[in-house]
Amino acid sequence: EQLLGNVLWDLFPEIVNSEQGHFYRRAMAAQIPGTLEIYHERLERWLEIRVFPTSQMLSIFSRDISERKEHEAEVIALTRRIHDQARMFDAIHANLSDLVYAFDRDARVIYANKVLLELWGRSMEETAGRTLSELDYPPELAARLHDQLLRVISTGESERGEIVFKGAGGVEDIHDYIYDPIIDSEGNVVGVAGTTRLVTSSRRAERAARQLAAIVES
Repeated sequence: EQLLGNVLWDLFPEIVNSEQGHFYRRAMAAQIPGTLEIYHERLERWLEIRVFPTSQMLSIFSRDISERKEHEAEVIALTRRIHDQARMFDAIHANLSDLVYAFDRDARVIYANKVLLELWGRSMEETAGRTLSELDYPPELAARLHDQLLRVISTGESERGEIVFKGAGGVEDIHDYIYDPIIDSEGNVVGVAGTTRLVTSSRRAERAARQLAAIVES
C-alpha cells in the first residue's frame, strides 16, 4: 500500500539509469511486454522481472529465480570441467593408437579419445550422452556390449572380449577390448572405463601361421 500513487523513480532512484530502468522505459515506449533477469545486490538474489505495458501504466511482476540460476551455474561449471578433462585426456592419449573411452552408470558415453571419435565419424558433442545403439552399432552387437557394461557396473568386475566392427570409413577390423569399473572414494561403481586395441593384423598373422602349420603337418 505504501507504493500506491507514488512515482517509481522517486521510490527507487537507484534504478533510474540502471539496466532495469532502461528496460522499463523501452517497454513503455515500444508498448511490448518483456522479461529481464537481474541480480539484486541488496537482496543478494536473482530476480526475473516481467512487464506488461498499456498506454496508461506498466504492470511489473517479479519472482525469485536464484535457485534456478545457481543450478545453471553448476551445470556450466560441470560442463567446463568435463571439457577441460577431455582436453587433458586427449593430450595424454594423443600418441596412442588404442581406443580409450568411458561410460556412465547408464552405459552412456562420457568420454572418447580422438582415435575413437574418428572411427565413429563423430565429434564429442555428437557422442556424449549416447548409448552404443544410438551410435549406430549393429543391434545385436550393441545389445551384447550394453549387457557387458551393465554387468561391470553391477558386479564391479572387469569384462573382456573381441568383436568385429566396421567404422565410419567402411573398414572392418577386429577389436580386442576390456571394460574396467570406475570406483569412487566410497567404493561405489560410478562408471566404466574401456580400452580397445585393433588386432586385425595379429589375428591374420596367427591364422596364416596356423594354416602354414597345418600344411607342413600334412
